[in-house]
Amino acid sequence: MGREFEPYYLRENWSADPDEPYDPGERTDVLEFPVSWYRDDWPALQFVMGASSQGPRPNEQAFFEAWRAQFDWMHEHVDGGIFTLTMHPQITGVAPRPEYLAELIDHMASKPDVTFRTLDSVAADIRS
Repeated sequence: MGREFEPYYLRENWSADPDEPYDPGERTDVLEFPVSWYRDDWPALQFVMGASSQGPRPNEQAFFEAWRAQFDWMHEHVDGGIFTLTMHPQITGVAPRPEYLAELIDHMASKPDVTFRTLDSVAADIRS
């Protein structure tokens, strides 16, 4: 969760000592991909019996529209951005959610310069 829409290399030996200049540390070989609780279906759509943090449930279609708005923002503002969604089959796979997901994918595919790729293939390009 170090960036919103760009991959980055994990860093080690960093320092945020308030009495010293910030030291970001050394880059490692671990390539991280952007994830976010806002782009994960579980927190918003999964009911957990007895969970004290269970807030009001969103309108499911509105949840997918929020993903669409985030994607549109990224597409407009981040060159080469990566829109990573975290989906669980027992969450997004429950009707009518697959229909909402299909609409989102169709919307994304309609944009210029959008491709759907595995993270492995993106990592291979970054590392080469």
